[in-house]
Amino acid sequence: MPSTLRFLQQYLRPSATATTAVDVTYMRGGRQLPATVFRPANTTRPLPGWVVLHGLTRTGRGHASLKRFAHAVARAGNTVFVPDIPEWRDLRVAPALAIETIHAAAAALVADGTLAASVSAGLLPTLEG
Repeated sequence: MPSTLRFLQQYLRPSATATTAVDVTYMRGGRQLPATVFRPANTTRPLPGWVVLHGLTRTGRGHASLKRFAHAVARAGNTVFVPDIPEWRDLRVAPALAIETIHAAAAALVADGTLAASVSAGLLPTLEG
C-alpha cells in the first residue's frame, strides 16, 4: 500500500496496533528534555526521519491532534521525533528555540540510527556541518 494511503488510513481511522509511541529524552543546550518517538509497529530498520514541533500549547507534545498526525506519519513508513519545548508549553514565544530544538532532535535521530533530514532546504547545510 502506498505511503499516502497508509497515512490517510491511520489519520482517518486510527489503529492502536499500527504504530508505536515511545517516550525518550534528548539533549538541548546541556539540558535533558522529554520527547516521543513514533514508528510503524514491528519495524526495526532505519526509516526516514521527521522532526515535528508542537505549537504554543500547554499540552505540548501530548496534544491529541499532534499525536494523531504523528501516528499517521509513522504509519506511512517514517520515524517521527516530537520533542518537548517547555518554553512553548509555558506559552512563551521563543522562536530561536525552534532551530536549536531541530538540531538537537536531528542529532537524537542520528544517534538512534535513523537518517535525519529537514523538510526545510534552508536548514540542510547547518545539519550537515
